[in-house]
Amino acid sequence: MRGGGKNMICFYASPPQNFKKNLGRFLMASFIIFLAGCSARTTVQPLRPIVRIEKNSINILKPVLRFEDLKKEKRSYSDEINYSRLERGLLRLTKSNLAQKGFSVEVVDQEISYSEEKSDLTESEDLFKLELSKGYVSSKAKPYLQQKCQNPNKMLLALAIKIYKGESGAWFPNTGTILPNTHKSCIYAALIDCSSHKTIWKNAIILREIPDDEDDEDFIKAVTRLFADFPTPL
Repeated sequence: MRGGGKNMICFYASPPQNFKKNLGRFLMASFIIFLAGCSARTTVQPLRPIVRIEKNSINILKPVLRFEDLKKEKRSYSDEINYSRLERGLLRLTKSNLAQKGFSVEVVDQEISYSEEKSDLTESEDLFKLELSKGYVSSKAKPYLQQKCQNPNKMLLALAIKIYKGESGAWFPNTGTILPNTHKSCIYAALIDCSSHKTIWKNAIILREIPDDEDDEDFIKAVTRLFADFPTPL
């Protein structure tokens, strides 16, 4: 995983005379970290009853990927993140999950070019997509939604990933201090009806790590869990 990985622990040399004391601290710290790692690598809403809807055709918007360095307290661009592979993986997994539920899906939108510099038009479009992925349609986003929802017989699915780079977990044996891993990735998805422009379904999941790429095992599990209670067609 990026940023040191979810299982990385930093060790620091200690004097030989404190070996037994530090060994005990190490074993206790390892046990605590093990339990923390087993408790929840993903955070989701409890499963809701699956609803059935009349429409069975969905247009999928290209996902928005945002990166923020928590130490710098601002959104930025990172060469550490393979944006294109994560986008491709999210689309592939989304299409697979929706096809299994019986939907006809099609990806709409132009290819996204990820770079440090973005035009004002691209930045505005990203903001609209991010809003839609959370199931929120602002007055500013309505013209964009109308442009993408020209067929009233279809539905629109908006996707987004927000990656937050924090601090990697560490253990200081001389003091027994344990610092948790503060990396996280939030994956959002929302389904919007193209005739009423109302949100039919939305969900979000938190992955407590930074995915390496589209084949990351925890990333695949998280996206699958994201669509667990997605509606099914009649």
